Amino acid sequence: PSLSMYDIWFTIKKAKVDSRIKGILLRLGLLQCDWAKINELRDMVLDFQKSGKKVYAYLDEAYDFDKEYYLASACDSIILHPLGTLIINGIGGYVPFIKKTLDKLGIEAEFEHVEEYKTASSMFTEEGFTPEHKEMIISLYGDIFSHYTKGIARARGKSEEEIKILIDHAYFQGEKAKEAGLIDDLLFEDEISQLFRTEEEKTYRITYEQYLKTKPSSLGLNKGKKIALIYGMGTIHTGDSQYLTMGSSTVARWIRKARKDKSIKAVIFRVDSPGGSAVASDIIWREVFLTRKEKPIVVTMSDVAGSGGYWVSMAANKIVAQPQTLTGSIGVLSGKFNMAKLYKKLGITAEKVTFGKKADMFSTFRRLTLEEKALLKKEILWLYD
Repeated sequence: PSLSMYDIWFTIKKAKVDSRIKGILLRLGLLQCDWAKINELRDMVLDFQKSGKKVYAYLDEAYDFDKEYYLASACDSIILHPLGTLIINGIGGYVPFIKKTLDKLGIEAEFEHVEEYKTASSMFTEEGFTPEHKEMIISLYGDIFSHYTKGIARARGKSEEEIKILIDHAYFQGEKAKEAGLIDDLLFEDEISQLFRTEEEKTYRITYEQYLKTKPSSLGLNKGKKIALIYGMGTIHTGDSQYLTMGSSTVARWIRKARKDKSIKAVIFRVDSPGGSAVASDIIWREVFLTRKEKPIVVTMSDVAGSGGYWVSMAANKIVAQPQTLTGSIGVLSGKFNMAKLYKKLGITAEKVTFGKKADMFSTFRRLTLEEKALLKKEILWLYD
């Protein structure tokens, strides 16, 4: 089952103050999250180490492992299976554009947008990067790569240039990874326990699931003022939240409930969203704004808080983000797909019946008129202002 960042943070916090816990073993596989969450996990490891306890990272197979290795580099020691391969090959990839595909199918993307860095529809309307889109992508990936190489260089006692050379080499099998200074040891899993053994006392391994049963109160935690933690995740829309979406009715209700609860002294609003409906975003923004008048509300941004994700955050007392968080991009777009040519190819015909001059404005059976395009542009400019 997936774990929330709060679950992991609180478990590590318990382990930090628990005198029975001698250290943490991180068994790392491919992690289903982006760089901001990885950085948060890395900070948790570094904070735990302030207790004087050790953290070890164990890797079986480590293919395309840049994010995971960045996390592992914060540990006191990185251990690889003797037959394991470590592959750190940099970050990046391909951004697809499907305008030519749509052209072949007979589909026309008709979108209006404000401003030039609002590129959500570019994959449908462009054959490649616009100058603004390319500038933005290079800036984002370049910044993440810089944090990555600097962090590893500090952790492994190397220069940033040395790390970049190793990344360009990419493949490191077993002993080669150790010779390159990327790992500290090669061990089988049954040999890991010796890392925590001492002559004075015996040690045994406890799993994450088992340790969850340890009550915070038994360690002197959870004694103080109550703070509400509210999640806003996924595409923003009006109505109730669905699986991995942020429904304005649901989230607004949670924030309002926390505001009215006298026992809650502050609110943390966790945002991980690429945006969505402007109206839904404004509904949530309003509740954040009203809450700020009565008690502190802090937004903590995860991997992304773009467009509407930034909108819902703006009224908070404070916004906290990671260096790798993708945020900003307050722009507006609207439009439709004209599929008239595709319908013709497929032999699909239709008869129009409308009451109202613009009743079929958003129909996929025809293009927008110049008047309708101007109306659409006027609407999104109004929203943008």
